[in-house]
Amino acid sequence: MIVLDDTVSRAQLEGLKPNFTELRNSVGDAGIRGVIVTCKGDIHSGAEVLSRFFAPWLGVDEDPVTGSAHSLLCPYWCKRLHRDHLQGPQCSARGGDLTMEYNANENVVLIRGSAVTVIRGEILCDEE
Repeated sequence: MIVLDDTVSRAQLEGLKPNFTELRNSVGDAGIRGVIVTCKGDIHSGAEVLSRFFAPWLGVDEDPVTGSAHSLLCPYWCKRLHRDHLQGPQCSARGGDLTMEYNANENVVLIRGSAVTVIRGEILCDEE
């Protein structure tokens, strides 16, 4: 996780243009699966935490909305901002708004957001 300076704006985060080929090649076989880039948002705008998630090592240059990344972002930012719930839009091209809640006593993160069903079907598996 890369935490940017508090002076970084949403526009600056959205404007990041990683060189994915260079990222893939720079770490070799270090087992890196992805990187979260995050910065503090504007509490008054309802976007307390901003993030992007890059995973070129898995063949996904940028994931549009990443719940698993927010399971790490939530405890970090809740502790830092002295809160137990946050709004955290992911600033990819498609974007997505997530609401996060952190129960520090049980070390549990709840994540809420909207989703759209894009495909529905059945998978049949042969049992041998």
